[in-house]
Amino acid sequence: MPSVLPLRAIALQILFLLIAIAIESSILYRQLKITPREGVQYAATLNLLSTVMGWIVIFIVLNTGVGGQIRRSLDVEIALISLVLFNQAVSVGSNVVGVLVLGALAAFPASFAVKQFGLVLLKWVLDPSLAEAKPLPQPEVRSVMRNPREVVRKEASSPVLAVFLANLLSYGAIVLVLLLLIFIQGGIAL
Repeated sequence: MPSVLPLRAIALQILFLLIAIAIESSILYRQLKITPREGVQYAATLNLLSTVMGWIVIFIVLNTGVGGQIRRSLDVEIALISLVLFNQAVSVGSNVVGVLVLGALAAFPASFAVKQFGLVLLKWVLDPSLAEAKPLPQPEVRSVMRNPREVVRKEASSPVLAVFLANLLSYGAIVLVLLLLIFIQGGIAL
């Protein structure tokens, strides 16, 4: 009897987490002006939260006991299970491919929202005074003329922008790794 333990999916998930944590920690460290250790801790916490939430959503969609019945076709379910758990693409209709692509596109903003909420929650848990909304100081017109880099650096330290940039770059790296894996397996011809 063949094994049903999706070791390849587990290994890929660990690889993707390591890639995302490495990229996002350096961005969070620079943009949020925190220590490198805190950057790694923030990135690891946010990515683990996002990954757990993502798997919960997948299990709800697959109705594996986590959630209620959601209307879907059997083709979508088979394609999703084979793709997510066993990394095997099943030849299915274009409707199913469209649903899977739409789900993949929805993953980015959903992940960004979860990470943004997680960062606010993490800052509140670690230090409640950090999570308070502080009024932004009025920008000085003269400071832009004197040192434009300083203004850009101050504006770039926004937590929302930092999480968005970190999420964007880590997703880009993961997509490149996935495309490389597909190319190596002979899935597409260039």
